[in-house]
Amino acid sequence: MEDLVVKAGKSLSWDIKYGGEPTPTVEWWMADKQLVPDNSKSEDTLRRGRITIDNYAGNTVLTIRKCTRNDSAKYRLVLKNEAGEIEIMADGVVLGHPSRPCGPIEITDVRAKRAKVGWNKPEDDGGCKIEKYIIEKMENDNGRWLPCEEVDGDSTEAVVQRLQEGKDYKFRVIAVNSEGESEPLESNSINAVNPYSVPSPPRDVEIPDYEPTWVELTWKVPEKDGGRPITHYIIEQKGKYDIDFVKVLETKDDTLKARVEGLKEGQIYQWRVRAVNKAGASSPSEPTPKHTAKYRNLKPRLVRDNLRQATIKVGKGHSWSVDVIGEPITDKTWSIDDKVLENNEKITITNTDYNTVFEIKDAVRKDTQKYKVRAENVNGYDEEWVELVVLGRPSRPEGPLEVANITAEGCKLRWKPPADDGGMPIQEYEIEMLCPKTKKWIRKGKVAGDKFPLYFDVDGLEEGLEYNFRVKAINDEGESEPLEGDKPIIAKNAFDKPSKPGTPEILDYDVDSADIRWSSPKTDGGSPITHYIIQQKVNGGDWQKVDVFNTPTGNEVLEYRVNGLVESSKVQFRVIAVNKAGESEPSDPSPTHTVKHRKLKPRIDRTNLTIKHAKVGGKIELDVNITGEPCPETTWSLMGKEITTADNITVVHTEYNTKFTIVNGTRKNSQRYKIMATNVHGKDEEFVEIVFLGRPSKPMGPLEVYGVTADSCKLNWRAPEDDGGCPIKEYLVEKMDKETGKWVPVCRSQPDVTNCPVKGLQEGHEYLFRVKAINDEGESEPLEADKAIKAKNPFGLPDPPEKVELCDWDVDHMDLKWMFPKSDGGAPITKYLVEMRNIKDEEWKEVGASDGPKREYSQSGLTKGEKYSFRVRSVNKAGKSEPSEPTPWMMAKPRKYAPIIDRDYLYKDKIWTRTGKVLKHENQPVDGEPAPKITWYHKARNLAEDSNVTITNVDYFTSIEIKNTVRKMTGIYVIRAMNEHGKDEAEVEFVVLGPPGPPEGPLEVTDVHKEGCKVRWRPPKDDGGSPIQKYYIEKLNLDTGMIIFKCIFF
Repeated sequence: MEDLVVKAGKSLSWDIKYGGEPTPTVEWWMADKQLVPDNSKSEDTLRRGRITIDNYAGNTVLTIRKCTRNDSAKYRLVLKNEAGEIEIMADGVVLGHPSRPCGPIEITDVRAKRAKVGWNKPEDDGGCKIEKYIIEKMENDNGRWLPCEEVDGDSTEAVVQRLQEGKDYKFRVIAVNSEGESEPLESNSINAVNPYSVPSPPRDVEIPDYEPTWVELTWKVPEKDGGRPITHYIIEQKGKYDIDFVKVLETKDDTLKARVEGLKEGQIYQWRVRAVNKAGASSPSEPTPKHTAKYRNLKPRLVRDNLRQATIKVGKGHSWSVDVIGEPITDKTWSIDDKVLENNEKITITNTDYNTVFEIKDAVRKDTQKYKVRAENVNGYDEEWVELVVLGRPSRPEGPLEVANITAEGCKLRWKPPADDGGMPIQEYEIEMLCPKTKKWIRKGKVAGDKFPLYFDVDGLEEGLEYNFRVKAINDEGESEPLEGDKPIIAKNAFDKPSKPGTPEILDYDVDSADIRWSSPKTDGGSPITHYIIQQKVNGGDWQKVDVFNTPTGNEVLEYRVNGLVESSKVQFRVIAVNKAGESEPSDPSPTHTVKHRKLKPRIDRTNLTIKHAKVGGKIELDVNITGEPCPETTWSLMGKEITTADNITVVHTEYNTKFTIVNGTRKNSQRYKIMATNVHGKDEEFVEIVFLGRPSKPMGPLEVYGVTADSCKLNWRAPEDDGGCPIKEYLVEKMDKETGKWVPVCRSQPDVTNCPVKGLQEGHEYLFRVKAINDEGESEPLEADKAIKAKNPFGLPDPPEKVELCDWDVDHMDLKWMFPKSDGGAPITKYLVEMRNIKDEEWKEVGASDGPKREYSQSGLTKGEKYSFRVRSVNKAGKSEPSEPTPWMMAKPRKYAPIIDRDYLYKDKIWTRTGKVLKHENQPVDGEPAPKITWYHKARNLAEDSNVTITNVDYFTSIEIKNTVRKMTGIYVIRAMNEHGKDEAEVEFVVLGPPGPPEGPLEVTDVHKEGCKVRWRPPKDDGGSPIQKYYIEKLNLDTGMIIFKCIFF
């Protein structure tokens, strides 16, 4: 198969002869795409039949007609049969025009008369060498393309001469090969000018960093460099008082930043920058904003010169102006008690960059505060407090204005200092009296402001007249509002009895005491209260004196603890006030109080919590008292579930008592109930049993009738489930002859005997039987036999036993058990005969008998691994019954042992298949008791999760089937069997056979001479699962394109 070269529009065709047995399949490939003949029915007439593949015996022909450049590729012929596959390849080249050169066109070194043009080679050279490139130019003014230069095909740049200065030009490039010209590649416009103009000004001059003595400037490159690189920059500076900018610095290169030093702190500057190339310096950039030489980062500091305490009068104003140092500019706030102040109708705060002003007007007394000013930035904060004192008249003295020690000639006044002294000391207090005759206030006297306690003795009163008084506080700003007495007083001697005290109230209590409190009388009768008499009444009796409570100062707290009280008694208290005139009326008595604990863990009174009995339908009531403080909460419950009033149960909870009542009691109400009392100090609980007595339930069945003869039988039953709450006294057994239809007593048995012999039956008659349980409350419902029996002698053959089954086994024995036969034939079963059959035998053999009528048997001497079945016959006096149903086949084996995988079966044959076929391994024995759980694994992966694998497990056997096999499925597979007594694992190799892989390269050709050569290679990595039998060596005749099987190597 040779490389082919054709012109576009012509045909590519290969005619290849081949051989192989069986006949190989033929595949033609273009690169990685398999070729198929074009559809002869295609609607595209140009494509119809363009590609044809003609296959003959030992010969194949590929033809591609009307070729284009896209048909240029590597073509492969692939031959395959069961013995292997082979391929050969060749290049198919279709010649045509080249594609246009690759862009973009780069235009450099532009001058007034010339420019350099550059491009890249075409992606497609048309299948033959590029001979040259043609460069054309076009003046934008006239729009005509003219050839201007040619270069050979190895060059990708050219210098275009003879341009006119100032004109705009475009250029285009055309690639040329032996087949013709490509499409042109066109450039953007350029202007033919020399590149020696000065650059445009730098852009965006900024100050990213600074300190008091220097700044750092940055800028961006000019939009135009003037056709030559920027060599350096010039920095110009202007101070606040300079007339114009002056040069202060030149950079060493084209770095876009510079540091200007030598600044003076606090001075204002501006800067601008010029770019320099070979043509000279540019125009200056836009100047920077004005900049003050200062620190960029400085912790705030308040200038405290003006922060001094200020004192003003009410209604006046004040301001503080505070300079602030700090960079960047600080946030400034004023606050009181950490509450930030904001501008309002009274306060104005004005913040500028480096100053803050606090202003207050129309000050009042409550504006007297410590004000905090705070300045803060990213570097920290500073703060200071300053006090404002607002002076004014004091507030009125604190009341009440007490009038005491009243006599016919005078009295004593008492008061307290004002809450606000107006910001300065109280000089004095002025006392005024309302004259009863003129109804005008007149000055009565004064008291020094520093006197303590504050009081004034009034004299010169006229007996029987009514007076009132008031007091003013005075400081340097003036006098306060007056404090006036609550009500007028009458000037008279103070010998009236006081009014009655307030009603006593109980503050606290315990089991033997009570704390009481009362209020003083509304009037002391004109004379101070000297003491109080405390009285108590117990359980509705007479009032008795408890104690005397003295009040020597008149300021005592009116509280008293009464001791010696008796628990559960009911008490009341009252108080009598006493002054010089005598005793007042007694106070109203306190509410009745029961003497008790204030804090007491609950306690249930168990007096009534003994076992309670009543007849069914009767009533039981539990009345239970509870102690505890505070009053406990009570609940009744049954088996953890709270009981409330429902159905025939009533629950009533009151303070310190609970009642539990059951009416129309039933046997179901017979239970053990729990009562529980709880409060914050603990809990108490108790159980009480309630029993409702009734008739017992009927005896438990079934009522078995056995041992039937012509005149007797035997009965058997079980005790009733419910004895009715009292012991069973006896059982009453009755029979009914079906001919008479009447029930008659047979016998009575003791309560602990649940069987009875019945005699006196008439032969041939059918009888029914029933049993009743009897206690003190009466008889139960009867338990009747399931069916009637016929009185006859028991000499018939019995029925075979029921439900014969294996109950235990091992390697050498099997144990049987069975149920009674449906009928014993009228006579007791004397024994049972056991028959056995080996699965290898056709006949049953009698192997033993039971121990009397016992329904069990053990057969020993069995052979391990053999399978056995058993059946049993019943025997009575009449003989032996028919055999029972046989047991299922059972192997003599251990009942409990770990799994064992049968390796002999596993390894008896090699397990293999060919690729694409199904691999099977069936009925692999796996022993173990109980039957093990079996799983298969390959490369630690559970194959049950593989949809390609089917695993079938039945007791003691496992099978696996793998579909769609491939070589990589070859390997070790693991069988794992597990039960509760252990596990077993076995490995087995599955082999999937297939063609070997290709021999390992490289294919070395040595000792070459005109008659032959030596060829070496390495075995394939994969032998396909079986040994390599031989190698085929083939050679290709490059002249004819024929592949020849040269030799076979074994």
